[in-house]
Amino acid sequence: MKSILVTGGSGFLGKHLITELIKKKYLISHATRNKDNSSDDKFKSKEIIVDLSNYDPIINSLVKDKDIIIHLAADLDINKINEKPKEHILNNINSTLNILEDIRLNNPSCLLIFASSEKVYGNVEGDIKEETQCFPNDSYGCSKFICEKLIDSYHKTYNINYINFRFSNIFGPNQRIYLFIPSVITKIISNPENVQIGNLKPYRNFTFINDALQAIVNVIENEKAVNNTFNISSYNTQISHILSIILDLFKEKGIDPKIYQDEKLFRPEEKEIKQYILNCEKARKILSWKPAFNLQEAIEITFKNYWDNDLNTKNKP
Repeated sequence: MKSILVTGGSGFLGKHLITELIKKKYLISHATRNKDNSSDDKFKSKEIIVDLSNYDPIINSLVKDKDIIIHLAADLDINKINEKPKEHILNNINSTLNILEDIRLNNPSCLLIFASSEKVYGNVEGDIKEETQCFPNDSYGCSKFICEKLIDSYHKTYNINYINFRFSNIFGPNQRIYLFIPSVITKIISNPENVQIGNLKPYRNFTFINDALQAIVNVIENEKAVNNTFNISSYNTQISHILSIILDLFKEKGIDPKIYQDEKLFRPEEKEIKQYILNCEKARKILSWKPAFNLQEAIEITFKNYWDNDLNTKNKP
């Protein structure tokens, strides 16, 4: 039985992943900065409280008895990163560097699985493969790209094995509401008469949470996946199309939201992302991976989660 440590275990992807790995009978522990009392699996997954960006792997190794480290921990909120870029960028980079040092010093045979991002590509166009040159143009993308280069350097210098996932925007049940899909759903639930949104014209890549989980699970026992980078994306679609699906779901509940576009929420034209599609053929061939749900189904599952949670909250005494 493989022993796996998940960093960022209290985050959106981390919680879903721990649940999935426990079902697969792996021996799981997870590292988090703050104690988490919300997970149903907390008694099945050993919790380690640690600041990954500021721990000493010589004194307190996290990897000594582990077969795999799945490194998800990162500061993701673009608004917070833009407010305090140095703090958040250093957190993302130092966390990865400390884990690499821990593996180098204490367990060189441990496999590192890293959650990177499509943001490493920057403002590109067309069909994007893993070999496409990366020119990240925001702080978050830069931090992820630096982490990828650190991982590559440790692989070449110290023979540390890795797998990188360049995920597009992951969404699904129980996600934090600062991202587009949960933000729109919760805004409408809260006040359907005045829903402020930004630009609806751009296209975005999205990954449904179940598909992200399947990609990670598919590499754990797959030797062919080692020392590779994989694009993972379920859909490429216009923001307006996402909104239309959400609005139809609300109309089925008897709610007709009033949508207002606020130009203050638009990105500056020179920073607006061009349309590009992540080519996932490599993941299909090596990981036998493909999206399990169509876009309509994925949004319906996500919508039901937020709708039911709101009803449960209102019905509490």
